[in-house]
Amino acid sequence: MVDDIVRNFGFLTLGTRLKRIGEALQSDTQRIVDAFGLKVQPSQYPLLAAIDREGPLTIGELSAAVGISQPGVTRAAGLLAGQGLVRIGPSPNDQRQRIATLTDEGRSLVEFSKRNVWPRIEAAVRDLCSGLSGPLLDQLTRIEQGLVAAPLSSRVDMNALNEIAAHPLDRPFWSALTSSQARLSLGGALARRYAPGLIPFVASGKDDPESLEAMVSLMEGGETLYVVQHDTVPDILGTERIASARVVQMLCEQPIEPADAQGIQRLNESDADEMLVLATLTKPGPFCRRAGELGEFWGVKIDGRLAGMAGTRMVLPGYTELSGVCTHPDFQGHGLGRRLSVFVARRFIEQGGVPFLHAFDTNLRAIGLYESIGFRIRTTLNVAIVRRV
Repeated sequence: MVDDIVRNFGFLTLGTRLKRIGEALQSDTQRIVDAFGLKVQPSQYPLLAAIDREGPLTIGELSAAVGISQPGVTRAAGLLAGQGLVRIGPSPNDQRQRIATLTDEGRSLVEFSKRNVWPRIEAAVRDLCSGLSGPLLDQLTRIEQGLVAAPLSSRVDMNALNEIAAHPLDRPFWSALTSSQARLSLGGALARRYAPGLIPFVASGKDDPESLEAMVSLMEGGETLYVVQHDTVPDILGTERIASARVVQMLCEQPIEPADAQGIQRLNESDADEMLVLATLTKPGPFCRRAGELGEFWGVKIDGRLAGMAGTRMVLPGYTELSGVCTHPDFQGHGLGRRLSVFVARRFIEQGGVPFLHAFDTNLRAIGLYESIGFRIRTTLNVAIVRRV
């Protein structure tokens, strides 16, 4: 067996050894972050945390806060800006200085991480380092041996490990309502729904009796809402089930070839009535007049009529849902739905989000279309339409 030269050289190679341990910790941490489906690197967290704690910072202040050179911070902040997590702009006091500010998406990711990711990583590292004593080099040996014996993810208690294993898109509406779209929600720690007048979805983080009861408490008498999740939707006391279905959830994690964008325009409040008429006619899924509050919608008008549209429904850290894709029957058969889907999905990618969507598992035509664009089926989700009695 070849000797570990770095370890045997003791203090002579201390810097190399610390770097090696740091890289191992970063790699293990990345696995935990990936388990949550977050598109962020552990090395980026200190920058996000500094801006979250201190508020908008100049590049120089950010460099001092994280102990990284200004060129390094400039590059890192540029990457975060490219992911849509940070906004870089001139200082109002000195146009020569650049200020980094968290975007809404960045703020949501940090809040989600503070609740779900950072405590688990901290607990795992604390467990790894528990009981360390004696000479520094001996402690480093114990840390190295500990990482080989049990990586950080295995040092989380079983309940937490089960939660980590759950993908945020397994309960997509819950993930969206407790992060990027929390401002559009009603509810609390057990259950949430979109505010009345928006899309009719309710969700919980678990299926225990308390969470299900909290879901029902958010519904008005006689109101009908949708529940969508990977787990089988249980019977919910106080409601009657109107219908059940299954949908495929599809992701696009690869570049999308551009399509003809001619005539595609941003839709706004003045288009809301016509958007609702088109959605009511074509039934792409639950839709409301206020859908534009969920995110961007884009459409094509022909002879002054809205011929087709596509836009945003759910938004959560790292993911944005393509939804509301529909074409008026008078204009079908010309690839309009595909053009709009490609255009909107490419925008999501440019903004740092992974596009995802849902289609009924029986709609093989739609599934085939999205696969030809670059989407793949990730999993199947259960849908229950329930009415409060």
